[in-house]
Amino acid sequence: MRKTSRSLHWPTLLLLSLISLTASGAIKRDNYVYFHKGSDIQSIAVAYAGEYSITGGQPFDTPSWDGNASALKVPAGRKKTSGVANWLLDRSQTALIYCRTAEGNKPKELNFAFSANINIDGTYYSVVIGQGSDGLSHNNWWIGSSSGFHGYPTMMITHDGKYIITAVENESNIFTVSKNYLDRIDWMKNIDDSKSLKDISIPGTHDACTSNLSKTLIWPVLGLTQCQDFSVGAQLIMGIRSLDVRVKKDGGIYHGSYYCNLTLDRVFWECLNFLKEYPAETIIFTVKNEGSENENSIVQNLLASAIINAGAENFWTQDQLPALGQVRGKIVIINRMLHHQGEDDIGIKVNWPDNTAGELTTGTQNTFYIQDKYKKCSPGEKAELVISSLNSHARADYPSFIFSSLAAEFPSLNTPRYYAASINASLRAYLLQHPELHNTGWLMMDFPSQNLINLIIQYNFQEVL
Repeated sequence: MRKTSRSLHWPTLLLLSLISLTASGAIKRDNYVYFHKGSDIQSIAVAYAGEYSITGGQPFDTPSWDGNASALKVPAGRKKTSGVANWLLDRSQTALIYCRTAEGNKPKELNFAFSANINIDGTYYSVVIGQGSDGLSHNNWWIGSSSGFHGYPTMMITHDGKYIITAVENESNIFTVSKNYLDRIDWMKNIDDSKSLKDISIPGTHDACTSNLSKTLIWPVLGLTQCQDFSVGAQLIMGIRSLDVRVKKDGGIYHGSYYCNLTLDRVFWECLNFLKEYPAETIIFTVKNEGSENENSIVQNLLASAIINAGAENFWTQDQLPALGQVRGKIVIINRMLHHQGEDDIGIKVNWPDNTAGELTTGTQNTFYIQDKYKKCSPGEKAELVISSLNSHARADYPSFIFSSLAAEFPSLNTPRYYAASINASLRAYLLQHPELHNTGWLMMDFPSQNLINLIIQYNFQEVL
């Protein structure tokens, strides 16, 4: 009997193909990384520059740019190895940033990496780009450079100082590109050592760690509790030098009852990594117990342990206000927990009544001017209170915390972001019109823009943008 040849049906061929791909682990996928341009950027494009590294046996095709989506598509396999990570690190000697990772500020393994040119408004910048995973459940992306870029760890500045590339908080594959209005990251470097911290205009953030709330909260709770878009590390790169941090007895950072997915140890780690890179700077670090009053002693002990674990030599823990030269490269602890004269607590001790609206408050050794009215107040009224505080003669001889934040309240339930848009605009307009102010004090803000941060910094140099 004659044999009849028959071709395999297409489902069988597809199945065999998939089995073959799965067995080898060499499945090519379309991988996307996005570069969103800020409102001050006209054009952006990213092009493959000809070099790449990928785990052996994995496919890699030429990356292509989609201008409409502002995305780079990279057809490649995904299998992590340390060799690929080392390839990227060897080409990232001056800067390395990442989107969402649990590995630390350097990748241990990557799926692939390649060289690229970023064209921003007609100027080309050489970088390397890589993909790994965040240690949780998402693939994430890294950008590095050995071409004079500088930054840490989620924001980098181009070698000519013109642009900032920022990893979007809590996204695994999105970066933003905007103009850089800050002359240098280490802006305190040009301030005299003898100058008291009370006489320095310092931009700060209220509830500084709340960008991380988006990992676990959804709208509307997220909108009512989030006060910052950027991580602490990114805020420091932007010029922020005063942080408002709320801790509970478990060592976690909270906003009210909501855990910010950070610990005090981790925030100290971020701050000290920044100070290691920029030792001329200092960070004012205000600690408040976000639990019940009877837990103060527990949080005090926790604070002491965290400082010892991070290296006590890296902190100013005396109960007196220092000059800048005494605390360069250090974290200055402001302890907002209740105190009594003679208590052996850590840091500069001061606590103020809830909803304080422009008053002098005395701690165990130091008097502060406090503007922290955050409820039963409209955005217009709050802006007026902040401006009044800037002009107050009462604060002339004292360090001053001027909070520009408002809390969400019933029945309107407007968000901190909504309030900040109005208050920050009023604050910036006023500062631009009044360069004669002696200094701004320590301005603690929600969602401050880079322009507003820069404007506050410029008061230290008698040069307003």
